[in-house]
Amino acid sequence: SNRKWVDLTGRTPPVALILNAVKFASQPDKNLLPEPVIVAQVLPTPTVQANSDIIYTTATNELRINGTGFVGSKKVEIYFSPPLFVGVGYEVVSKFPLSVDTLVLRIRHGYKWREEPGPLKVIGVDTGGGPVKVNGDEGVLVAEVQADLDLHGVTVETTAPTQFIYHDDPNIIIVGTGFNILGNTLRFANGILGKGVNFTTVSVTPTQINLRLTAGSSWRKNVDNLPGTLTLLAVNAGEGFVAVGPNNAGKGRDVATVFERPQIFSQNTKIYRTHSHELHIRGTGFPKIISKPKLTFSPPLTEGVDYTIKVLDRSEIEVTLLDGRAWRSSPGTLFVEAINTRGDDAGWVKFPSPVAVADVKEIDNINIDNVNISPVEVFSNYMKINQYTYEIEIFGNGFKEGMSLELSPNIIDGKDYDLQVVNKNKAVLKLRHDMKWSNNAGLLIVKSVEVHGYVYNLSGNDGIVIAVVLVNPSKETSTNITSNKSFSFNGFGVVVCILLLVIIYLEIYSN
Repeated sequence: SNRKWVDLTGRTPPVALILNAVKFASQPDKNLLPEPVIVAQVLPTPTVQANSDIIYTTATNELRINGTGFVGSKKVEIYFSPPLFVGVGYEVVSKFPLSVDTLVLRIRHGYKWREEPGPLKVIGVDTGGGPVKVNGDEGVLVAEVQADLDLHGVTVETTAPTQFIYHDDPNIIIVGTGFNILGNTLRFANGILGKGVNFTTVSVTPTQINLRLTAGSSWRKNVDNLPGTLTLLAVNAGEGFVAVGPNNAGKGRDVATVFERPQIFSQNTKIYRTHSHELHIRGTGFPKIISKPKLTFSPPLTEGVDYTIKVLDRSEIEVTLLDGRAWRSSPGTLFVEAINTRGDDAGWVKFPSPVAVADVKEIDNINIDNVNISPVEVFSNYMKINQYTYEIEIFGNGFKEGMSLELSPNIIDGKDYDLQVVNKNKAVLKLRHDMKWSNNAGLLIVKSVEVHGYVYNLSGNDGIVIAVVLVNPSKETSTNITSNKSFSFNGFGVVVCILLLVIIYLEIYSN
């Protein structure tokens, strides 16, 4: 029959089937429904397209079923012959609701498309309106299943815990079994391609493939997300791609851990030979996970003996001088000759020429008007505060009563805040009423310290960070609750509400 519940031509399913009236023959003018009622959502009748492509019992991990009437479906159930059940033998990897008339299935570990080679058919489909037969009782052929071949016995080992590389290193090694010495095609999770596009195969044995990076390419492109793994999903040794991760899980094998190749930028930050305790080194490729950067200084310094190191972010390292140590034995330039951010012996990156990172000065106590002044230093601190945080503690060396700070943003002692020196190593900044540390989110920086008329510029012209200012979200803000009503919530309102609750509480218990 060509009769339909709804004509879907030019409409986007599902389309509502609406019952407008219910009437008795005895009272044809009286509608028993107070208003129209939706009685069904009408979907197009699904169909499945025939496909005679060859797949293998377990080596083929993915099957695509094409048809019509799939678009917009929030769930699709397929009925196979021989029987194969979703959630048991296979899983659906397509995202719902479907945007195309294709359903992608993946075989699960330990299961086969068919127990024996032969045709795999779809005999029914349910896209939400109930099961529908396709092609009568015969069903539709969607694949010819054949037995796995010897070349499907490819395996790959997880070597990421031992194979560390920089993103532009020339060579990597794939270790496994069953590789074809005449050639293999590799499918990586990040989409890099062989045959000279991103890499070439240098040599192959049954247990090892040596790859070389093409000039201008990289093993991982998005260096902001490194360190991370290079994942091999599948290998084609001549008879189709074989998934190499946990069987048919689509996860692949991690064959290398990739780090961004580090760089250090030249700088002339002025520090004192024994008095400055922190040096900030800027560059790229500094990891906060997996391994900690190692540096080779000139003149030599030893980590753990002379200094400690901390990664602030991908572009900045904080080096802290230990008590009783010196940046140099005499004034001069401090260089970095090499860096290793991977941790393995092959990870050292030696720079073509040493990179200057500091201008080390010798400084004696200064005598001004018979007042003996030691050099002043402020330690960096990235603690998070809001605009109205009442008090900030700063730490350093050489603090004196009467000293003043130049801050960025430009807020002023005695007007915006008050400075109290606790001792030579600690000072407290107290915000005044109705003032802010900053109008916008950002860094609060001490640019210089003035003691008895002598100005100490900190970290050259960069200054030292003492706090990260966040915009206060709870002061003078309001939120729309509905399209025609609003609710205002601010600091004053909170105080009023609390006072009213206290008054009510006292009234109740006083009676």
